[in-house]
Amino acid sequence: VIFDFMKKLQKNNKELEVLGDGNQKKSYLYVGDGVDGIFFAIEHFKEQKNIFNLGHTEFMNVLKLADIICEELELKNVQYKCAGGARGWKGDSPLVHLDITKLQKLGWSPKTSIEEGIRKTVRYLKQHPEALERIEGKEEKERKEAEKLKSLKEELDRLKDMEKDFALASLKLKNLREKMDLKNK
Repeated sequence: VIFDFMKKLQKNNKELEVLGDGNQKKSYLYVGDGVDGIFFAIEHFKEQKNIFNLGHTEFMNVLKLADIICEELELKNVQYKCAGGARGWKGDSPLVHLDITKLQKLGWSPKTSIEEGIRKTVRYLKQHPEALERIEGKEEKERKEAEKLKSLKEELDRLKDMEKDFALASLKLKNLREKMDLKNK
């Protein structure tokens, strides 16, 4: 969400499209806590295979997250344009709050509040704008590849039509030759 909002705000810092009604609540986890959680689990679970959730004990709605991003970017009076609905997209959930008690029982919990994690991430991305550019570049590359594929399909369809026209013209020419051969006999 942070990447998405920052890219949108780079394009238009007066308006921010928010998928859904903005009230979806998520237990956002700071990347550093996520990495710590993975290593903690590897060190403390002795089984070869195991399942555990990484998440936060807190949760935050999307509009509050947008407020924090705008504040960190020093943007004022940004208009939020909510797309509506309790779900931001197909498959989205209005509430994502993972049960992390399995890891908590062994002593792990996130150290960074959701708000501070968002602020740290925005500051990092401000200091490293190339990270946003790489992501934008990947999306642009995928868009161009999709356009190229569409263009190739259209060209193939055009060639197939030409092939049909050529086959029909060839058949007509054959019929015309046969008629001429009959007249010449």
